[in-house]
Formats: sequence, structure tokens, C-alpha cells
Amino acid sequence: MTNCLVAENAGRVLGSVHAFPMDAMGEGPPDPLVPEDRYYLFAPFEHMHADGSYYIMALAVYPEFQGSGIGQRLMAEAEAVGAGRGLQGDEPQCVRPEHRGRPAL
Repeated sequence: MTNCLVAENAGRVLGSVHAFPMDAMGEGPPDPLVPEDRYYLFAPFEHMHADGSYYIMALAVYPEFQGSGIGQRLMAEAEAVGAGRGLQGDEPQCVRPEHRGRPAL
């Protein structure tokens, strides 16, 4: 999968992060798994972030592995990939009410 990092141990998926350069939004979502008829879902993101930024779209860790630092390592790796491309990451934003105001790692 394009732009996705996966944490795994002995072949078992523990979590993943999906991130990409915002400049890649010009031709639609930067992931070949997103069908063209769903590109409209990404339209608002084209105007929310500055060119040259790196968008971390999703980070998820299976419940049984949460709290073990996997999310922090995935986030650090995604940020390192973006920085290696000369891009700047955005401030973390959380959608779970219990994590408002802080990254949910």
C-alpha cells in the first residue's frame, strides 16, 4: 500500500499509519486503493493545509497493543519520512473526545 507504514511482530499487524505529502493531492488522493468516484471526499483537505506539508491521515493501533508505544513509534517514523522528503508535518489533531487537546498515541 502506498504511503502506509505498518508495525508488525512475527507477522502479526500491531498498527499502522497512513501519511502523504499534501502536494500529491493535485491529481486526487495519493493512494491507488481510493477509487476515483471517492476523490470528492478528499476535496476539503486540498485547501486546509499549506503546500509542502505532510499530512498524517490516520494512525491506528489494535486495542491490545495500545499503551505500549507503538503509536508513538509509528508517528515518529511517519514524521521522519516526511522530514526526509523535505516536508513539514502538521500539528496533531485528535477526533476521539477523550483525547481532545492531545495526540491519541
